[in-house]
Amino acid sequence: MVLSIEKGTKTYGNQVLFQDFSCELDFMKHPIYRITGDSGKGKTSLLRILSSLDTLDSGTFSIVMGEAARGGNRLRASWMFQENRLLEGLSGIKNLSLIPSRYSFEEKKEFFAFLVGIENL
Repeated sequence: MVLSIEKGTKTYGNQVLFQDFSCELDFMKHPIYRITGDSGKGKTSLLRILSSLDTLDSGTFSIVMGEAARGGNRLRASWMFQENRLLEGLSGIKNLSLIPSRYSFEEKKEFFAFLVGIENL
């Protein structure tokens, strides 16, 4: 699956979140992407657009499913938004163990460490 934006613009009121922005996310080449940046710079808006939960003000957004649309590699996508979804009485590791997944707990720990930039979690 490939998600792409060409010359996209998104504004809220007078605030321009991004303008003339282009990107391509090819999940067959790179299955994991991390989007980081300061608060209010458009990360959540970008994910909402990529999820088809919102639209660009201008520009083009496209989704190319490729082999997955025909039942090929059975790609799955998930997003992690900035809202807190952790159980406060549990550690980060215990919260991580509650996520239903086809991945083992060790694989989830590795991914979590990668996301937050910690080695040897």
